[in-house]
Amino acid sequence: MPPSAQTRRLSPGVPGPEDEFPHALPDSGIELPYKDTWMLCFHDVPADVTVLVHLTLSANRLPGLRATVGVRHGGRSLQETVYDTPVADADTVGCGMVTVRILNPAWTPDKHLQLTVRHRVDGEDVELVADFRGRYFGVDSNVLTPGLIPSGEGIQQLGHAEQACTVTGRLRWGGDEVEINAGNGYRDRSWGFRKSDKMAVHGYAFAQVHLPEATCGLLSWRHPDSQSSAALPVGAWLSDADGVYAATDGLLHLSATGRGHRLALSFADGRSVDLTTRSVLSELHYPYHEPEMSGPALGTLCWDQHLAFDSADGPCVGVLNIGTPFVADVLRHSRFCTPDGSATP
Repeated sequence: MPPSAQTRRLSPGVPGPEDEFPHALPDSGIELPYKDTWMLCFHDVPADVTVLVHLTLSANRLPGLRATVGVRHGGRSLQETVYDTPVADADTVGCGMVTVRILNPAWTPDKHLQLTVRHRVDGEDVELVADFRGRYFGVDSNVLTPGLIPSGEGIQQLGHAEQACTVTGRLRWGGDEVEINAGNGYRDRSWGFRKSDKMAVHGYAFAQVHLPEATCGLLSWRHPDSQSSAALPVGAWLSDADGVYAATDGLLHLSATGRGHRLALSFADGRSVDLTTRSVLSELHYPYHEPEMSGPALGTLCWDQHLAFDSADGPCVGVLNIGTPFVADVLRHSRFCTPDGSATP
């Protein structure tokens, strides 16, 4: 069961263990969907395995669960999205295709989650068992970077936490099996009332990097006008053996192909991080949320870029996640032109 409130925090900016578990519906009178989400991803270079899972529970929407799973190994690929009745008990959430078991909910190096995926692709059984363990401390964005998380129309009472992780386990694909011993990734946790098409109207960027003696990350919702003088809220952090620290300045530059090129962050204690992409290790596209085919029908396509970086402290790896919105009802508010010059509305 979730730990008591007395064990809430180790230090300011670190989430409480109870935030790993599903949250009770705080107000049944609010009509917005209430969503508890778990996102886990990693890439293992020697094993050539890339994984992304996005799992959503909804306490006030049926059927109650949505899960997207992406797995790549060599030239093989699994990508599936399902809507299902959730399976949940004291330490496990999920469905028949994917489960997350909470073995240790602490947002410290003791964090331990076990991800299990079972599915069938092109006549072959695919089974993944992956153990995620925390690397340094997790970050509570509402506490460490206040003002970052959006609120207002379509979004209420939103909580958000993230933590870099190392991953071990195994992947069995048909008759082949590979050991996962060097996975690097992250896990993202959020909860609150929200409509998907209100969360990332102009897209977002998220980064999580494994430095030699720390981890760092960044989250930013994009501005509708890159020339605007209005300040864009950005949350960035560094996590090491002593705690978590907010960034005071920085930049994120993309290349001409839209891939991460340079990430630089400065912190109040004088430390700084400056990373330049050396190579792309793996990439995975997936639907973050499907659009509802009513109104603007706005969805978000996400692009996980697992990258190798060079820095003054030596080589390191990380993931850049770019969310790009799209209008699913492409011809909404359009008209068809005809040879005689008329057009149907």
